[in-house]
Amino acid sequence: MDIRVQDFLRIIRTTPDTVWRLGQFGVNQDTIIELDDGKIFILDDGVESDSRPLRIVTPAGTASPRGTMISVEHGKDLGETEVDCFRGICELENQFGKQVMKDEQKSTAKKDEEPKEPVFLDEEEKKEFLELPEVDKGEVVVPTPVVIPPTLTPTPEPTPTERPADTPTPEPTDTPVPPP
Repeated sequence: MDIRVQDFLRIIRTTPDTVWRLGQFGVNQDTIIELDDGKIFILDDGVESDSRPLRIVTPAGTASPRGTMISVEHGKDLGETEVDCFRGICELENQFGKQVMKDEQKSTAKKDEEPKEPVFLDEEEKKEFLELPEVDKGEVVVPTPVVIPPTLTPTPEPTPTERPADTPTPEPTDTPVPPP
């Protein structure tokens, strides 16, 4: 299914037996997809921005893609939501906290817990995106991941400090002991 919102094209693909519905939808409103169970893929040709015209709402949290390729899966049985951020920047947020993911990262959340720290996708999860029909046919081009070079932290050079002069220790003196 294709959904066009303003200048953004969203291609929506779901796994079998996914239960979802389109919520608010308007020119000046967020587009909300309510995901109750299953997995949904969003392939977005939009550009990263601070506005988030699309939100995927699950019982365990809300995912917000920004110019990205993302999958959101909610397991009704476990009450857990997993967000796989294949390209771009994605957020997973609930009442307990928020996690921001970048290229090839994922996070999970339960409705009564803070979203977990992002970890990298494994090879099978990456392959799942690359084998989507829209990617295979070239309808959606897979952007190159953004590589952020490590920041070089200068190593401080030790500065010599003056060592205090040795102070001689006084020799012990015999103290006479009175006879008993």
